[in-house]
Amino acid sequence: MKTIALCLEYPIHLKGGASVIVKTLLQGLRDSYRLILVSPDTEESVGSLLFDGAIMKHIYWNPAGVTLRQSRKFADDLFSLGVDLAHFHCGGVFGWGNRRWWQSPIIYSAHRGIPCVFSSHLVVPILNGYRSSLRPKWLKMGLLPLAWSSKVITVLSEKAEILDSRQNYEMMKRWYWPVRSKFKYIYHSRLKNNSYCYVDKPREKVILCVGHIAMRKGQHILAEAFAQIADRYPEWSLVLAGPDIDSVCLLKVREIIDRYSIKNIKHLGEYEHPEDLMKKAAIYVQPSIHESYGLALQEALFYGCACIGSYVEGIPELIEDEVNGLLVKAEEIEELSNALEGLIQKKDLRNRLSAQAHESIIKKKLSAENMIKQHTELYESILNK
Repeated sequence: MKTIALCLEYPIHLKGGASVIVKTLLQGLRDSYRLILVSPDTEESVGSLLFDGAIMKHIYWNPAGVTLRQSRKFADDLFSLGVDLAHFHCGGVFGWGNRRWWQSPIIYSAHRGIPCVFSSHLVVPILNGYRSSLRPKWLKMGLLPLAWSSKVITVLSEKAEILDSRQNYEMMKRWYWPVRSKFKYIYHSRLKNNSYCYVDKPREKVILCVGHIAMRKGQHILAEAFAQIADRYPEWSLVLAGPDIDSVCLLKVREIIDRYSIKNIKHLGEYEHPEDLMKKAAIYVQPSIHESYGLALQEALFYGCACIGSYVEGIPELIEDEVNGLLVKAEEIEELSNALEGLIQKKDLRNRLSAQAHESIIKKKLSAENMIKQHTELYESILNK
């Protein structure tokens, strides 16, 4: 049985997309491979995974301040453990220190003869990711050649780089054209086949949004759009579920609540089983400014919410406008407000979109089983060489 290291820059139990996908892969691949988890978790926090045999070993990795020495030791550790393939997961293009290729553990793992695969779970505009978004544009332009060339060199050392959506796949092929043959896309999912049977039944008058509360997720835009119509529909409420990770967005939401004196906007914080909310809510909104694909949106469609998504990155690959949901331009408050009001007023439209939403996920075969199958096929194509 081959040994695969799944390498994650975030804690495994974090509710973000990369962590959720790695956790799903661990469960789905455990019978086919010996698995090692690399992450910034403590041994205590991954104890359950070790105890039930999902992983054979955990290696601690601190993503802050990646150094050449740290990366070389990391590669040596993987080699000494007999790792046959290392799969690196990150929430951006420039993860695992690859904006400075000479410090990246991917480079040293590949030099040690370990085939490497990289998954980027978010693709942001090419001038972002390698420097703080607060840096002036002239500085980012000046540093772009170094970041770009470092990315290309790192991809050259990989066997494949996986993107979450076709849109991101096409963008990466354009931006990093010398290594375009390395890019692939696999739709990610944690939905289990036959895990939910859609039933056309009355739903609660709730507008739901699930995900980390952050500016790029756009909850402040959704709150503003709802606030403009809330007084006309006092029986409807807006529910935000997810931990606050940047404080700025949630602060803006609270300012909107105070400014409009709204009582029917609620923040539930981190919610253990968001699918329970999705099975009841009439409307789901993904108001993201940047969204690689949108696991929560995929699940809301599967559980039969009438969905609205912003027209960015991979979201239009999940929603076909006015067929299984509605699409609006990102950051267009009035357009989102009108779409919300239309769904609130038109129950027949909600019901039609709800039924089509569930069916669209089934037709596209978006499931954990299909994702595991595609990863296994990729791993085997590499290992068999």
